[in-house]
Amino acid sequence: MTLFDVRIPGLRMTVVQADGNYVQPVTVDEFRIGVAETYDVIVQPRQETAYTIFAQPESRGRYARGTLAHGWACQRRFRPWIRTPFARWRTWGWAAWLK
Repeated sequence: MTLFDVRIPGLRMTVVQADGNYVQPVTVDEFRIGVAETYDVIVQPRQETAYTIFAQPESRGRYARGTLAHGWACQRRFRPWIRTPFARWRTWGWAAWLK
């Protein structure tokens, strides 16, 4: 099962529900979510700017991103969380299978 770390750089999130159950509100920078889990969070942007929403698996390989903005034309420049070294098939020892 894959777990994802979700965050919005520059915004704090207040978690108010987990899997449909109300919880004591907790303010976080990042939270971990699994497959089929749901969290309700409240964000309060202080500026009219675009914010990037990141979701990245534990493996830190790829990531998904979305934009939280006040208008359709807004998009924020971003940098990935962690730069991971590119692993080639030779690194995993598959070269012998291809000969």
